[in-house]
Amino acid sequence: MSFQITQDGTPILFKQSQQIKKFAMDFTTLYRGKKSVKERTDWGELLDSIYQALPTNQAVGSEDQTKTLSKNQLWVKVCAELDIPRSTADGYRSEFIASSKYPESVREAAASSGLNLAKDYVVKAYEKLVAGGQTKSPNELEAAGIVTKLEEVTDPNPPARPTRPSLKEKITAMFEDIFELAADEEVEPLLVQQCMEVAATKKLTVGQREVWQTVVLQMARDEGSRLQDHLIEGNDRAVGA
Repeated sequence: MSFQITQDGTPILFKQSQQIKKFAMDFTTLYRGKKSVKERTDWGELLDSIYQALPTNQAVGSEDQTKTLSKNQLWVKVCAELDIPRSTADGYRSEFIASSKYPESVREAAASSGLNLAKDYVVKAYEKLVAGGQTKSPNELEAAGIVTKLEEVTDPNPPARPTRPSLKEKITAMFEDIFELAADEEVEPLLVQQCMEVAATKKLTVGQREVWQTVVLQMARDEGSRLQDHLIEGNDRAVGA
């Protein structure tokens, strides 16, 4: 069965421009599982054209349940509709981007080793090799040697490793979500109290509930004191005026 862009089957592609739809149809026509450098580069060109043409943000979904997706989120869904893993699609895009910078023998060797030639620091390392006398038309053996050298190059600006939030940050984020929901839904304080009591009964022991109640009571007292101080300060300003 030939690939078709439909509202039900490929809802994200269906919302895109005619240009993107043409790129998608051309890709599915060419994509047949063969893996020569020329074919991979052609696939990558079409996939990169689709990616570049996607909007920065786009609302998707039904009228009563709409959400806005970023360009990268749209790209993930487009890849799913094209029946190609996003990582594989990005790999083909990288090969296309690299095609104008490396000879075919180097691209073949890099594909076999899994080296991403599109990374900026790899491009600069290759340019340095060529400037140092490395042939621009290497044979298969020379290309393998070039790729081995490029694999030894490290990223001078590696992405920062994400830090795990502390327990305090996790709990704070949970309360922020609760308060935001309560404000958005205009929830009565009594309902929040009832929900807290139900959750505490389900998850805490009697002793833990007593500790929690003491904490909440102290918070209420502190907040009451702050409000009273604020009122007194306001009255003093009014009298002074």
